[in-house]
Amino acid sequence: MVSSQDEARTCDNDVEIFSTGNLFYDVRSSFYYSMTEEERQQFEYFHNCEAMIYTIDKMTSNSRQGPVLEFCESVRNLSTSLSPYFEAISSFVQSDPHIAGLIWGSILMVFKLCQNYSTFVEKLKTVLQRMAQELAAIEFRTVNVQTTLNRRGNGPTTHRLQDALSHLYSDIVGLCHRLYRMFSSKGKGWQRAKLLMNLAWKPFDIQFAECLDRFQYHKRLLILEIDAAATQILLDEYDKIEREIATANHRSDGLGKDVIQRKTTELKAWIHAPPWQPVYERSLSKRTPGTGTWMLDHPSYKTWRDRDSSELSSPSHERAGNLFFVQAKPGYGKTTLCATIIEDLRQRLLSRSGQSILFYFFDKQDIHATVPDAAFRAILTQILHSSQHDREALDLALLLKDNHGSGQLTASAAEVRDLCAILLLRFPGSTLVFDGVDECSSSEEFSCELSRILHGLHCKVLFSARPNVTIKGFTDTEFSPIYLEEFANLTDIESYLGPHVAEMDKMNELDDEECTEDIVKEIARRSQSMFLWANLMVRYLNSDFISPEDRHYAISHLNLFEDLDSMYFQIFQKIRQSAPDKRPWATVQKLFEWVAFAGRPLTASELRTALSLAIGKPTKSSRFLAKNLNTFQKIISRISGALVEFGQDRTARFIHLSVSEFLSDSLTSDQPEKDRLRISPESTHCSIAMNCLSYLVHDVPRGPLYGLSPNRLNTIDLISKYPLLLFSTQFWTHHGYLGLEKNGNSPKESLKQQSDLLSMITQFFLDEISVTVWTEASWTFKVEPSLGRLVNRAHIEFDLNGSRWSDLLVSFSNDLSQPNKTWGHLLRDDPTEIWQPSIHIFMKSRFWIGTKAGKVTPLSSAMPESSLDPAVPRCDALLISSKCSVDGSEVAMIKIWPSRAFDELMRDPHSQLPNVCQALESLATDWHVNYTVKRILENKEVHKSTFEIPSESIVPLLKRAVRSKEPRSFPFPVSFSEDLRQVAILSYLIRIRLPADIIDRPSKEFTAQELIFPSSELVIDNSQYISKPREHFEPILEPEAPDCWYETKFSPNARYIILLCGPGRPDVEYNFYADWSLAIYQDQSSCDHAPDFQLVDQFSTNICGHALSRPVVFHPCEPVVALSRLGVTSIRSFAESPPRMVNVFIRPLDNLEWSTCGSFLHGTEIGTTHPGNRVMINVSAKLCNRSISFAGRTNSANDLHQPEMQLAQTGTTTIAQNWSTLATNKLPKTIDSNTVIFSKSQGRA
Repeated sequence: MVSSQDEARTCDNDVEIFSTGNLFYDVRSSFYYSMTEEERQQFEYFHNCEAMIYTIDKMTSNSRQGPVLEFCESVRNLSTSLSPYFEAISSFVQSDPHIAGLIWGSILMVFKLCQNYSTFVEKLKTVLQRMAQELAAIEFRTVNVQTTLNRRGNGPTTHRLQDALSHLYSDIVGLCHRLYRMFSSKGKGWQRAKLLMNLAWKPFDIQFAECLDRFQYHKRLLILEIDAAATQILLDEYDKIEREIATANHRSDGLGKDVIQRKTTELKAWIHAPPWQPVYERSLSKRTPGTGTWMLDHPSYKTWRDRDSSELSSPSHERAGNLFFVQAKPGYGKTTLCATIIEDLRQRLLSRSGQSILFYFFDKQDIHATVPDAAFRAILTQILHSSQHDREALDLALLLKDNHGSGQLTASAAEVRDLCAILLLRFPGSTLVFDGVDECSSSEEFSCELSRILHGLHCKVLFSARPNVTIKGFTDTEFSPIYLEEFANLTDIESYLGPHVAEMDKMNELDDEECTEDIVKEIARRSQSMFLWANLMVRYLNSDFISPEDRHYAISHLNLFEDLDSMYFQIFQKIRQSAPDKRPWATVQKLFEWVAFAGRPLTASELRTALSLAIGKPTKSSRFLAKNLNTFQKIISRISGALVEFGQDRTARFIHLSVSEFLSDSLTSDQPEKDRLRISPESTHCSIAMNCLSYLVHDVPRGPLYGLSPNRLNTIDLISKYPLLLFSTQFWTHHGYLGLEKNGNSPKESLKQQSDLLSMITQFFLDEISVTVWTEASWTFKVEPSLGRLVNRAHIEFDLNGSRWSDLLVSFSNDLSQPNKTWGHLLRDDPTEIWQPSIHIFMKSRFWIGTKAGKVTPLSSAMPESSLDPAVPRCDALLISSKCSVDGSEVAMIKIWPSRAFDELMRDPHSQLPNVCQALESLATDWHVNYTVKRILENKEVHKSTFEIPSESIVPLLKRAVRSKEPRSFPFPVSFSEDLRQVAILSYLIRIRLPADIIDRPSKEFTAQELIFPSSELVIDNSQYISKPREHFEPILEPEAPDCWYETKFSPNARYIILLCGPGRPDVEYNFYADWSLAIYQDQSSCDHAPDFQLVDQFSTNICGHALSRPVVFHPCEPVVALSRLGVTSIRSFAESPPRMVNVFIRPLDNLEWSTCGSFLHGTEIGTTHPGNRVMINVSAKLCNRSISFAGRTNSANDLHQPEMQLAQTGTTTIAQNWSTLATNKLPKTIDSNTVIFSKSQGRA
């Protein structure tokens, strides 16, 4: 209540406001200045009607009669109807309390003057009631418009609305002002006479009617202005939407590119193509400038190249001559010519949209680059990359991958080929180039499959191969074969030789009488068009192991190097002469073995390690050929006679496939055995397999790869530390399988090595630590450990110390499949779990590191419960969640039995889940849930209840599932109380009852309550949201469960439960900035018999998506929750009125926990330069708005005025305390464990 003296002190300030012409202030000013000084002293302002009615009650305490009570009730009704108008008026006049206070004060003043006139009181009551009814009729529209305008701010429409509201205000105040003037004249006689005169001149009912008519007119004016404002709001919203659409369209290009790039990357990973660019780039880099142009001018090539796509699309020319087959002998330079052709085609077709140059180089030196499937995957990846801006093509690929595919992480061969055919159909005129078809593992299969893919398409194809290759699947009319003639590239060979011979002459490595030009021409002629032969001759003449005399002899007797085999023979002779001792020659042999037969090309670092290995011993750095890799590469080039080279990716390979072919034939040559480079495939594979196993056993740590360090190495650092770990992990089984292949021609040495390999594999299987290391390494490199084809060698007869090879191999293979299938998802994320007991408790195997500290006891089965109808067929139960009690004595489990129809749909891999929306009702019927509580020590059930879940609760889950990317996986929200006596299953709260004494049969008694999720648009009213507790599990209200993600969580004492509801999990990228609705319910039941949870708080906020563990936690004893929000950590006291949110830390924290005393909050920092930094915050002062006891002391409200918290850091823990605690600017040496105790995180059983 505000006295007139307070008003008088503000009058002078109001004069300026009155001059603005604001009708609210004009009415107030007119009323104020119409009173005498004495009346002003008696006038009272009230902030609300209840204060005014309280004053009336005091005035009429001795004579409270019906008219007075009815008058007070009318005033209350008018107050209720005026509330939204006062809110609207306050938004225009800066919440001046005197605006509303004037109405209640004037009504009181009128009542004082006319309280003895019951008729007038009755009439005034009637007028007030009619006004209240009129205002209530348009209350909702006024509230909505006013709320919207508050968000928009003032504008022309709001000013007109303000005028309309002010007219209604003036009508009420004017009525009171007129009545006051009628009764306020001095002197009772004159007052009655004046009143009678006024009534005689114009009866009071007519004066009231006139006021009501004016009020009705102004009400209609207000309705018009509300409609106008609403219309303007809609127009403004429309303009806003258009602006947002324009902004979205402006950003859509960038956003669309990001989405397209991400989806294209996903598709490329799914296709899993081998590299196709390195060979192309290496060939271009080796090409001498100006060479290869003769091929571009060849008539046959030009005819094929210049054929237009429109000609190809003609029915009469369908696929006629679209295949250009380039054939030449080995070493001719076909790969370099193909690279030149690709470069030429790219330049010519650069401006033609919808046409692409697609290519692949088969390479027999890389086992993965020889299979037909590799070529198709590379071609498909190139198509996707070149058409990534074609959204329809991208949609087709995604449709096949997600909806019609096999569901594998990697596309199958059939999927790749089908998608190639589909996408090539969209890009007619594309050109495909395949080099080295003779190096394909199955050239006939490749050509047939390519013909099937290109059937009906108008694409041009170029093949490059040796003459002995047969192309199938294409007709003779489709062929344009060309055999590259001898000496056609003679000029190119001379161009290549010229600079090299000139350089040797410049270095005085040639005799003076030798003419460089003649040398170039003679070498070119002797090459017989084999670019490789000319290259080898240059390398031979430049090698370090020949003398000037040898160089002169070679130039004078080129006939000794008649062909490639002769060339290789001469080179190997010089290599053998340069390595006369046994050890250097063994190194050379090992080098050629690894390069020739390794499962994939080795990097320089891997090859250096491989050459230094000694089987059965740790590798010493002193055995390395060189300390740095650059020097190592030079040494390899020298000791290999330049037959081994390193590419741009630093992988070692022969300069040509013919080197490997020569080595394979060396066993049958006429060389003396001591000089022969003996390379047996079986022996080499055995040697490589044993070297890999030796490296895993003796060079890799016998324990977790990352040790005990919390800072784990990434895979790049791990490979740098253990260079051969990746190759050994992935390829020892591959080489083991090939090495154990037996044939009648195998030399005795190979048979001895096979026996040694069997012995070594057997010992490896029986070495638990080594097997565990291999398993961890495999998952570290994201490859599932597998024996591959090695299991096919189980027929070999071999025993070692009583262990039969066949039994051991089969047993190991079976045991290996168990962790891959059951624990693969866990090991892929954290490979070190293979060392932890959690996996091995459930996987008893003699091959891995195990533990005898734990025992597995089955707590439940998947069989249907006896309480279910046995006549209805049931699927196996699904364990949704389990939890141990705080004291560890009990465990609770929640299982569900989905409907039979849903189970059959999930098991059908060809079912189209997004198309079953119409059948959701039938799929959601007949779902059952079981809640069981067991005593762990006795393995005895103390509670067991089974019931059917209403279909209306399942339908929202299925709706969300069929709209998601993974419809077969969807959340099923459940939560437990810490004592396991309460559980939330979907929107239902279950409270179980246990007998005081243990009985033989488990209890089945429970009560249930359904939570009706609140709507954010409704005012919090407990009765609107929560149904009454009931004994039976039959919902009496249709649940308003949201079609979104949600979860529940109990407080430690189970008196509260919080509901977190939003568009999806907070840790999903597109949900980071979404609004999350949180609702807190309190159990208001007077006993533990039935739950009665009522809504006490509801609010929206942003949950930090990076807080993956416990972003919301209850205080251990107070009605407070801690939240990890975007950019800040906060606590909310939800029992206060209104609830209070307080920020306690400047960054969001993960792993939030309270100390048991409740004074400290603990968590780990997110998104900082030191992620994982532990933070401890003293929040006791922030919690205290009233006296609350924390850790044995009482904090008063004055604590809220303490200075902000100061942070101090000790090691990796940041402690936030009050300024008063840190007054000495020093942290205590120790923290009392009785004061700061953190509860253990409650994990799943």
